[in-house]
Amino acid sequence: MSETQAPAGASLMAVLALFGSLAIVAAFFLPWIGMTDDVRRELNLSRPDLERMEREIKAQTGDERAGRAMRLLLDGGSPNGLDWVALLGFVVRRADDEALAPRERRVFEVSLDALRALPWVAGGLALLLLLLRLRPMAAPLLACLFAVGLVLGGLGGLLWLGASQKAKEAAGQGELLGLGLKLMAGGGGAVFLASLFGVRAENWWKAYLLGLLLVAGMATAAVLYIGAV
Repeated sequence: MSETQAPAGASLMAVLALFGSLAIVAAFFLPWIGMTDDVRRELNLSRPDLERMEREIKAQTGDERAGRAMRLLLDGGSPNGLDWVALLGFVVRRADDEALAPRERRVFEVSLDALRALPWVAGGLALLLLLLRLRPMAAPLLACLFAVGLVLGGLGGLLWLGASQKAKEAAGQGELLGLGLKLMAGGGGAVFLASLFGVRAENWWKAYLLGLLLVAGMATAAVLYIGAV
């Protein structure tokens, strides 16, 4: 198992991993999900209502991002990834036990922690790849790329399972998904493929074993925190 190399000794899979990591970082600064016109019409909120809601959220959290994200969403826009993370964090903190059971709250908390860490991890991987001059990747780096790809796939699965049927239909028609989520999906796929095909004959088993152990460790920690066992 030998990966193809680009000119000057660079690894094509390392280049693919670099672009995938940078795409994940960039995705957090681009629009993620909007709101359908039907839902917005049902809410029937005026501009003064939106401004009041934005001020209340800012006063409660001390963070402008969540309030700005809520106003943008209800005003017909599509918040970026950082705004969505802030907004979801606000909603989870404000929800009472009747609206959100303790176990469900912990599921959201774990997912939000993963989302908060993701751009930092992807940025660190991109920096490491550049420092290594895009040379063929060692097993620990391949394992980290493998784990990032699987975590992204898991978060996407949770988002899809938690979405309503109308939201799924709208997403299937391209009405809700912004460029940020599409770029993240592409970046996650690129990182995962790089981890699978960037191995060499002498390190493929180490890379896959380390990757599986890393994912299993994170999954076990998450399950124990959520209280599923």
